[in-house]
Amino acid sequence: MLLLFSRRLILLAGLWAGIGAASHAAETLAELQPQIDALVAPVIENRGVVGFAIGIRRGDEELFLNYGKVDLEKEGAPTPDTVYEIGSVTKTFTGTLLADASLQTGLDLDATVAKTLPETAPQPAESEQPITLAHLATHTSGLPRLPNDLKPKDQRNPYADFTADDAYAFFAAHKPTRKPGEYEYSNYGMGLLGQLLADRAGKDYEALVIERICEPLGMHDTRQHLTPEMAARLAPPYNGDLGRESNWDFQALVGAGGLRSTARDMLKFTAAMFAEDDRDVTKAFQLAGQPRMKLPDGRSIGLAWHFARDGITRLHDGQTAGYSSFVACIPEKKLAVVVLSNTAKHEFTSAVGEKIAQLALGMKVEPLAMRKVVDVPVETLKKYVGKYPLSLLFSLNVTLDGEQLKVQATGQDAFPIYPSSETEFFYRVVDAQITFVVDEKGEATKLILHQNGKDIEGLRQKQEAGREQ
Repeated sequence: MLLLFSRRLILLAGLWAGIGAASHAAETLAELQPQIDALVAPVIENRGVVGFAIGIRRGDEELFLNYGKVDLEKEGAPTPDTVYEIGSVTKTFTGTLLADASLQTGLDLDATVAKTLPETAPQPAESEQPITLAHLATHTSGLPRLPNDLKPKDQRNPYADFTADDAYAFFAAHKPTRKPGEYEYSNYGMGLLGQLLADRAGKDYEALVIERICEPLGMHDTRQHLTPEMAARLAPPYNGDLGRESNWDFQALVGAGGLRSTARDMLKFTAAMFAEDDRDVTKAFQLAGQPRMKLPDGRSIGLAWHFARDGITRLHDGQTAGYSSFVACIPEKKLAVVVLSNTAKHEFTSAVGEKIAQLALGMKVEPLAMRKVVDVPVETLKKYVGKYPLSLLFSLNVTLDGEQLKVQATGQDAFPIYPSSETEFFYRVVDAQITFVVDEKGEATKLILHQNGKDIEGLRQKQEAGREQ
């Protein structure tokens, strides 16, 4: 199963309701660090993520904070220059490139995709309501989330072999199931837009990003392809259960999620939304950051940039197989927040980013709700290993991988479970818990799966010849 780019995009329904009334925080950003430390500590201590690299700008102040590790197998915290995949935050680069092309070359935002295609690309059938560039940039094209002919050779690197020819061929052959104009998040649509802009400029997407965004903003560590020096600073990827993952490579869909960057660079990028100079790049950010469409849930969207319900907070999040990212800016408050992690847990990355922004605005912040992970001796965990049938055709197989219990349900992958007590465990991939019932010797006799309001028991199968059967 392909892990898709994140489309959670924090709604911030009530979080920003009090911005207008919130007084500007009296503290300097540095004086906020103890509160941020306390906010982040439960996520690190309870193994929610491997680490965070955080950047905050408020007015002329900047603060970089780093937590956890870069690599679980080595000592060493992240730095502002640790490199991460930023996933769908790449889309905000694509929206800004479209704004720049409109301002500097006269590209019409309402130009149809068909008329913008390279001459060598296959042409789609004529339509009474053709898809425009603005449709692509606002997720209102009617195109699917991903092309249905995406069949990667390597499931762990799902976008590596999808080419520009593939992207254009799919567009020409695709028969829309709905008309443009309705919001539905499309990685393919944004990737197609990035490819169109690059081809129109006569260069690849990365080169266009460097020329029009990175160089003007002094962003030297934002790239698709890493230099050897940047590769040495790339944080290794981890999935949501803190298992090692693979990095992703891109061809045609790079504009949807293929950039890598650092907290230092991304703070420059995000803060560019409230720059006040007359450079081309500043004008592009200003155009990209204008709301273009109101969404049914009360949010809005500009050119790839989403707006919270307060109407002033621009934001985006992202996730790949082993990374998560969050950026938010409030130009009226001259506030920018960046949170990067090499763990695919966007819910933690985004929640931390939201709450840091609240703190910087002088708002009161509730701590993150985290399940506490306790230490259980390996000798105790060994007594839980075994097979537990829950029905005639469905069993849970409990194994021990080093010091980590894992549970594999029939026909599924094995996933870690985490102890909240010596006998109570929880999943992170799904809202479910497991209780082990033990005898007087501490040996498990059965387990109880708690999920969807149900408690399902499974007896531990007896040992035969020293093995669980």
